[in-house]
Amino acid sequence: MVEYVEELNYKITENNYIKELQELFRDSELVTTVNKNESLYSLSCILKKNFRDHDVKIGVYIEFDKKVLYRIKLNLEPMESDETTNYEMDLKLFYFEEIKSRLLDSINKPKDKFTLRVYKSIYNATPIYGYYETNGSNKISFHTLYKIEKNEPLTEHIICFDIEVMERSFERAKSLANNVISDFCGYLSVLLDIGFHEPASKYVNFIRTDYIGVDKVLKHERYRTSFYDQELNLYVKDNMNGLCTVEDVKKGNFDNGYYSISSYDGVNTVQMKMGTISSIEKAFASHRLYKVKDMVKGSEDNAHEKVDEINVEPHFPNQPIVIPHELRKYIRGIEQYKKNHYEQFLFFRAACRLYNKSKVLSMEGASIEVSFLVACIETLSKTEENQSFSSFAMKFNKEANKDDLDLLYGIRSKLFHAGSFSFFEYEFDINPNSNPLYLEFRQKYVMFKSVLRKTFVNWVKENIIVDLE
Repeated sequence: MVEYVEELNYKITENNYIKELQELFRDSELVTTVNKNESLYSLSCILKKNFRDHDVKIGVYIEFDKKVLYRIKLNLEPMESDETTNYEMDLKLFYFEEIKSRLLDSINKPKDKFTLRVYKSIYNATPIYGYYETNGSNKISFHTLYKIEKNEPLTEHIICFDIEVMERSFERAKSLANNVISDFCGYLSVLLDIGFHEPASKYVNFIRTDYIGVDKVLKHERYRTSFYDQELNLYVKDNMNGLCTVEDVKKGNFDNGYYSISSYDGVNTVQMKMGTISSIEKAFASHRLYKVKDMVKGSEDNAHEKVDEINVEPHFPNQPIVIPHELRKYIRGIEQYKKNHYEQFLFFRAACRLYNKSKVLSMEGASIEVSFLVACIETLSKTEENQSFSSFAMKFNKEANKDDLDLLYGIRSKLFHAGSFSFFEYEFDINPNSNPLYLEFRQKYVMFKSVLRKTFVNWVKENIIVDLE
């Protein structure tokens, strides 16, 4: 066996060398190990190479912690038991040519432009009509994949977000695009008062009609959920590893990406690749925003589908979704606010994330939804000096009063600190309208949402949109 060790001591807080090395060895099985006693991490893998017409195995072992990449160790072992060749120089050349030079090349590589698509789902009787473009830090457009109305508030609609990003590799661009769109959906959630869900494939139960002879019957079956993007010819299970082309599906491959297997104690993790990520990269290679606009021509933002200003009242899923004319001004205002008031922007962004989460979790019950909305406004209040939740709400919503705000904060505190649900989630009644207390709390639920939404929207009008006037 031949060994070689290179002491590096690179600061990974400046450049993420670990990420570069993971991408360098992405075609092999990666094992990540945590040494609990020394707070060290290690990344290791086995590579198979051919030197001088002989097959050899090269073990790569990388040591690092949260701040420093310390060293890379290599050991070479011939795959033939009787092999006696001295591979010392071969191993050193392999390190300098295949690892170190490529590592430095990838760090210094200029960023390329990628146009990618990220999917989210909403639940509403009607879809988002129209095609919309915004131009903030990234150019982003969005539209509904299939525009089908149904008189059912829990109708799923797939929203496509197309985005331009600058990155060094497709995988990094894909990660960045997902992160940017997640925050963009938080901003849209505040604007539209709807929740953007992450699509996730799962096996669910279906009842469908069938025929036995001439008799119509109902059959119970289970299927995996997914959807087909007819614009890009992709089957979609999720945004992470669940994108696959038509050709992939024909080969029986429904996943493209990475998965990991961890030991029970979490010390060792094996990272493996599945499918062919290159097929997804190829599918997006010619993707462009102008092509999307051409594909959905005729669906541009029509006047009857828009309103002048942000609606301060709560949205309910049996209502149509309308886009304010202030959409582009809103997104540009966020970018300006980020530039001028970065610390406050971080609280605003966090509040938008909580707002979207409250809408997503609203399906789980009113107590969770209202509690997250309270946490959202409490977070937003940190953009102002010396403002409590109540004083902040009363400052930006003149209709809010101290008694209602104390009730709201009590709902949040009882849920998060005592597990107490305030809207009868665990007191099921098939006819709750016979209970006067239920009727009272149903009215309070709508009023509470209105108070909190008006507070947020009024803050946005004063701090985000007004900056562009």
